[in-house]
This record gives sequence, structure tokens and C-alpha cells, in this order.
Amino acid sequence: MRNLDSIWKKAIRDQQGFTLVEMLVAVVVALIIMAGVTAVFVSHSHHYTQQDDLSILQQDLRSLLMIVPADIRLTGCDPLEKGKARILKAEALEIVFTADIASKNNSKYPNESDGEVDAAGERVGYRFNEDNGILYRTVQGKNGKMSGWQPMFENIEHLEFNYILDNNQSTLKANKNQLNKKQIKAVQLSVLARAQNPTTGGYTHAGSFKSGSGETWTVPQDGHRRRLVVTTIQLRNMAY
Repeated sequence: MRNLDSIWKKAIRDQQGFTLVEMLVAVVVALIIMAGVTAVFVSHSHHYTQQDDLSILQQDLRSLLMIVPADIRLTGCDPLEKGKARILKAEALEIVFTADIASKNNSKYPNESDGEVDAAGERVGYRFNEDNGILYRTVQGKNGKMSGWQPMFENIEHLEFNYILDNNQSTLKANKNQLNKKQIKAVQLSVLARAQNPTTGGYTHAGSFKSGSGETWTVPQDGHRRRLVVTTIQLRNMAY
């Protein structure tokens, strides 16, 4: 029995735990592994955010190119030839126009032309605010009054309405004579949109972009991805 007791006590004395150095080595190895995992996670997170921003940018541009040209293309719609549908304002950052596409007093056929442009939706305007990068829209209501300017698209760095005249010349601001004689036959829309967040990895772009009128838009190398689109909207109702 004594021999067993001595053997047991000796076995207990011979047992040793981890030394401080071994503990420190284990902690360092664990920290290295955690740092690697964190770096991979952060990298994938940044990549996902950048791709998400780019997808939103492209989707916003697609929506803008569907809605704005569709509105402007109605300019001058005048089935009854009363001469009241026209462009009312044509500037580089703002356009207001009318189209005889509805009837104010015909409840049976509200979408039938009546020779007037006082029904809901028959006057539409777009205005770009350079300070906040938002394109606004206003539309005529049922009471014949224009609604307030409602934000439609944001994250726009530059925008331009360029007006093509019947002599193939262009202007960024039409005068009264050009408006009254309906000399505008097409509207060239240029939009430079910017992603909301900057990318990582030293992304650079061309440094400048040209609008439809030939104006140079110089932008900073701030890491933001940008997309430039230029489209020409034929005003088929203005006897193009």
C-alpha cells in the first residue's frame, strides 16, 4: 500500500502545466489567425459594398433613361392641332413642356385630347440642382396648378439639357423666338452619375468627361466610380 501511495504522489509531482512562454506563443498564434480572418472579412465586405453601390448607380441610370425621355418625348403632342402644346422653358439645367394627352372635363374619356393643356399631367418640368446633385420633377395637378419640385434621382454630379434646332444647330438655352416657332426638334440629355461611396484600392478615372454639347466636366480623383450617359430624345410631335 505504501508503495502505491508513493507512486501516486510521485506521479502527481511529475505532472506539469503550460509554461508562460507556451501560453504566450499560443495567444500570438491565435491573434495571427484572427487577424487573417478579419482581414478577409473586411476585404469581402468592402468588395460587396462597392459592387452594391455600382449596381445602385447603374439601376438609377436605367430608371432615369426610361422615365425622363418618355416624358420629354410627349412634348408638343397636339392631335387636334390647337397649337397649345409646346416647350415653355428650355435651359441647360431645366426644361418645362406641355402635351395635349388628357381631357379635364371629359370624365368618360379622361385620356382623350381636348385641345387644351390644363388637365392633370399635361405640363411637366425637370430641374437639376447642382448643389445637392438631385434631379427634380414637377407635374400639373387636377386643379391646373403645378406640384412642388419632387426629388426623382440623386447622386448626379453633372447634368445637361442640350437643344437641337431645326437648322441642326444646338443651344443650351432657347430664346423666346425659338420656343414660339417650335424650332427645337430634339433634346440631348447628358448625365454624369457618381457612386455614393468611394472604392478602395486606388481606383482612378479619366479625370474629365464631355457632355453632349462638348462641355468638359472635370471631376476629382476621389475614388468614386462614375458613369456618363448621353442620349438624344427626338421630339416626334414637334414635326422633326
